[in-house]
Formats: sequence, structure tokens, C-alpha cells
Amino acid sequence: MPRSHRSRARQQKPERHDRCRHRHRRARHRPCQAHRQKVLATDIDPIAITTTIENARDNDVGELIETLVATGLDHPAIASHAPYDLVVANILAGPLVELAPGMGVITQAGGTAILSGILNTQADGVIEAYQRSGFTLRDHLKRKDWTTLVLEKR
Repeated sequence: MPRSHRSRARQQKPERHDRCRHRHRRARHRPCQAHRQKVLATDIDPIAITTTIENARDNDVGELIETLVATGLDHPAIASHAPYDLVVANILAGPLVELAPGMGVITQAGGTAILSGILNTQADGVIEAYQRSGFTLRDHLKRKDWTTLVLEKR
């Protein structure tokens, strides 16, 4: 790299991060407090649920997260909280396709579904399943071999 490029790279300021997202900051900041909303977090793995609870507590949001072990969307607690304005799922393409009809039911009109854990080669199949379930693709992000989809419920 030419010397002029190296010195310019060193002079760039580090990226500024949102203070709400820093794990190491224990103090609560007023701007962060305004956006604190309750969430329901589910997983099929009880260990993942325990880790979620610990991480939430470590980040001073433990009181905002309700957790439960669930193998899909048919758990009564999931239905009782529906419809959702935001659903996030980080699982493989096969289970995401299977969950598409149920996601269409629990996501409110205008709501957002963010889906990840999808190989780039499998993204089209997931998109088609969610379009059939009432979603419109808003963004298709790729990072190396992986895809994240952002969809809006019609």
C-alpha cells in the first residue's frame, strides 16, 4: 500500500457506536430507555434460553425479555402475544420454509420479519415461501455464503 494511503487510513476516526448496544456499559442512558420494549424470545434448546436470560441480565434488559422453549409457532404463549410487529428468526432454510405459513399468521400487516441462517443458494426458496404467506421482500443482504432477508407483511 502506498505510504499516503497508509497514513490516511491511520488518521480515520474509529466508527462511532450506539451507546445502547455496548455490552460493557452498565449505566443506563436516557435515549436507550425511551426505546425499551418487551420481547418474547423462543428456542428449541433450553441451553440457548438460559444463555439468552444471562445475556439479557448482563445487558440490563432482563426485565424486558420473556423466554420460552418452543419447537415452532404453535406454543400458546406465542399465539397469545400475536400479532407481532417484528419477528426475527436465525435458523436454517428448511425450518424457515416450514414456518412461513405460521409467520404469516402471527406477523401483523406492515410488520417486519428478519430471517437469517440462510445459505445464498437457498434464499430463493425461502423468499418464495414467504411471498406465498403474505410477505414482500424489502432487502436481501449477503455476507460471504450467507443471506439475511428483510420482509414486510402485506
